[in-house]
Amino acid sequence: MFDQDELIKQISAKVAARVKQLTEEGKDPKKDPQVQQLVKEMIAEQAKRDPGDQGGHEFDGDDKAVTGFLREKVLLDDGVETSRIILASEKELKKYYPAETADKILEWQKINDDLYILGTMLAAARKSTIRRVLPGTKLYKDAILRLSRDKALAKALDTGTSGEGAEWIPTGFSNQLLEQIRLERKVEALFPHVNMPTNPYKFPIESAGATGYLIPESTADDASKIQASTPTTGNFQFTAKKFAGRVLYSEEISEDAIVNLLDFVRNNLVIALTEAKEKAIINGDDSGTHMDSNVTSSYDAMKAFKGLRYYALNNSGTTTKDASNANLTTNLLRSIRILMGKYGVDPSKLAYVVSPNGYIQMLNISEVVTLDKYGANATIMKGEIGKFDGTPVIVSEFMWDNLNASGVYDGTTTNRTSVLLTYTPGFWVGIRTGVTLATDRDIETDQMKLVAKTRVAFEDPYNALSEEMVTLLYNVKTTI
Repeated sequence: MFDQDELIKQISAKVAARVKQLTEEGKDPKKDPQVQQLVKEMIAEQAKRDPGDQGGHEFDGDDKAVTGFLREKVLLDDGVETSRIILASEKELKKYYPAETADKILEWQKINDDLYILGTMLAAARKSTIRRVLPGTKLYKDAILRLSRDKALAKALDTGTSGEGAEWIPTGFSNQLLEQIRLERKVEALFPHVNMPTNPYKFPIESAGATGYLIPESTADDASKIQASTPTTGNFQFTAKKFAGRVLYSEEISEDAIVNLLDFVRNNLVIALTEAKEKAIINGDDSGTHMDSNVTSSYDAMKAFKGLRYYALNNSGTTTKDASNANLTTNLLRSIRILMGKYGVDPSKLAYVVSPNGYIQMLNISEVVTLDKYGANATIMKGEIGKFDGTPVIVSEFMWDNLNASGVYDGTTTNRTSVLLTYTPGFWVGIRTGVTLATDRDIETDQMKLVAKTRVAFEDPYNALSEEMVTLLYNVKTTI
């Protein structure tokens, strides 16, 4: 079988060679049909490659092939070497650069994000463009001055710098901010991620494999043929939903005040997108009437798509266990693992998702090994706080502690919690667009509006409504 990674590298090399040729000829690579076709081929090959051994592949900066593709794509967008470095992850930077230089680049990535947010805000306020408003700001001038004094950093970012500063105007967020969102999204990070070249996007899967048979030795000239079987294929559809967060600020705000607010703005954007997606993945229900009576607004993130609790409560098989208003015990936690059948065998492919209340209860269970006891062996450095029977325990504030005895919110009985156990390869997250910024001026309030948005999907490629890929322990007592 032809190695998928090698094919992707070959296409990437063709893209780079073609872009170089067109650039030397003074032509725009973005308008070249050959380049566009090669990029489409690369996206298609990535889609074939990404499912991997566990039903999916995480698109992060640590994957050399994926990072290479992203870097080539950015190069097509603006032709600036700096943009390729801005997309690099910390692991990749420290692999290809001395530690001191890598640390400086990571610091520059944060500056890049500040400049991008500042430029976007000022461009909207002044009805101009980032390239026009940013060079006049103190933050930008200080950044260029620092680069002019640090030749090693400038060389690392762009060996072809003209020295006039135009190369350092950011066109998007750095990988550092994207990784921050990824680390913060405790539950979303559990699942494989795939890129969506279109929306909706149908992804091919193998629904059933070939069958092996017991065959006797062939001793006659007209011996019977070996029994044949035909693997079956299918597909499932990703449909991306938009999640967004908004920050308001007055038009009178000065540049210096904006600079002081950058950390506040950045953190708010991360929180807004993280919380919206995590609420939907855990508590999502896109039915006409949500399973929880307090979710009524059409704008509620929990109406984006079906979430883990929905899949457990609506499965055609047995995927729920009533705790009978008792506190968590070893037997109760293992009881929902038993319900998973073959999907509950490998603890490394499972994850318990609990509320803060549920985690405190688990501390009374001797089988729980807390994070401080296994340190560097943690599979998720943010979010995972321990292991039970070798399976990570993830705490989320969006695992409600105010549910009723049936595992949903009704506003009457509000003193029960629940525990989810999920088979992580059984659900995939589709990424249609990354994090982008948009700004506008509201003349009625004399305020500027800054919106961060992303489009993602959450799907069950192997039909989790008939397979035991997530189970729920409900009606758990919240007092000890």
